[in-house]
Order: sequence, then C-alpha cells, then structure tokens
Amino acid sequence: MLRRRGEVHPASASEQDNGARPSAELRSAAPGSRSRRRVDPSLPRLHVIAGDDVVATEEGERQLLELAEAGGPALAIQLRARASTAKRIHDVARRLAESGGACVLVSDRLDVALAAGAHGVHLREDSMPVTDARALVHALGRSHRPGRHFLVGRSIHSPRQASEAWAAEADYLVLGAVWPTKSHPGRAAVGTGALAQVAEHAPVPALAIGGVTPERVAAAKSAGAWGVVVRSGVWSAKHPSEAAIRYLDALGEA
Repeated sequence: MLRRRGEVHPASASEQDNGARPSAELRSAAPGSRSRRRVDPSLPRLHVIAGDDVVATEEGERQLLELAEAGGPALAIQLRARASTAKRIHDVARRLAESGGACVLVSDRLDVALAAGAHGVHLREDSMPVTDARALVHALGRSHRPGRHFLVGRSIHSPRQASEAWAAEADYLVLGAVWPTKSHPGRAAVGTGALAQVAEHAPVPALAIGGVTPERVAAAKSAGAWGVVVRSGVWSAKHPSEAAIRYLDALGEA
C-alpha cells in the first residue's frame, strides 16, 4: 500500500470559486449548522465510480475487487453501468459486497442494489424521488444490515437543489461539477463557493465531484466537503488501486 508522499497543497486562488452568498431558500430550509448534520458513520469519504468499461469485463471486475480490498471501509465503489445488463451489475455488486471490503453503491437501480445485497443506491438528478426509494427500502425491511445503514444518495448540480434532496431524507449529496471536467465539457463548473454553501447549510454530508484531483482534495475539504467522488482520476491510472490510495491519503484516510 502506498504511504504518504508529502503534503497535498490547496488549489490556487484561480481555481477557487469567489463564493456566493447562500440563497434565502437554502438558509430557511436548513436552520441548523454543520454541528447538527446527520452523518452516517459508515459513509466513506472517497467514492469511486465504475462505468461500463470497468463493470462489463472480467479484468475490470478483478480491478474492482483489488480496489475494494485496498480501500476497505474508507472507500465506496459506485457501479454506474448504464449499458450493462441488470444481471451483470447484480453479479459484480454481489461479489463486491461479499468481499467484505468497500461500501458498494449501485447507480439508479434500486432493485439491483437490494437484490445484490449492496450497501446503498445513488440516484441521479433525473432518477426516482428519494422519498420513493426510501419508502421502498423501508417496506422491504432493508433499512439496515449488519454494521451498515442502507444509503440513499442524490446528485445535485446547484445549491438550490440541495434542500429538496435532504428534505426527502437523502443520506448524502454529491455536488458538481465543482471543477471543469472532460466528462461534461458543456457544463460550467459550480466552483468551491457553491460547495461551501451546500456544506455549510445542508444537514447531510456533501461530496464534491468533477475535476477532483488529489491536489484539489484540500480545497474541497476546506470548503466543507465530507469527501470526494472520482472516476477518471482512478481509472486512467496505470494502477487504479494505487491512485485510490493517493486520494485516501489526501483525505487523511490512508
């Protein structure tokens, strides 16, 4: 396992958002502060997204199992495989969950997440409502499993969307893109100012996504982020597990 390789320096001033004052809606929806935040202690600070290019292949599955072992409970693996069959996602999720390492999240497919014994579901902005997902989990008696609460997360792209998500009992929010990213070339980055706004007023943890490098983790944490969500920063590396460890090291989790 990689050891700490020096300090991670905060992003430069040019990378920082100049900040925006919290909207009245955001302030009124969250009368509490960070001290009143609902935090599930099992929520990892590093989430790694695995797309179809990883989930669909045997080599990708091998790398996922290696990643889960390297990261352990400090890591969540989100299976975001929109072109893969439900059976393939189910089988990979089950094997990851049974490996006993990382937290396993399935993107959008709540049915697959529950059937595979995953630890949670992550809902896109245009996915089913958080309230409906939570109601189904409760109805099936799957709200808790040994050692973990079943997580329901939600993606948002602006602070204004945050109040709806946490009011619907989302366990965590993913805000982005915080920095410019090649995966969404036409989408303007929201910046660390928006991240700070959500992190300050949301009663649930907020994670940063979009253009997050190990060197930018410090800036995300300074803005109040619980953690970060990454994809290319891990899978574009020659050794994905080592890349994940660098992120964990920057987060103080290695």
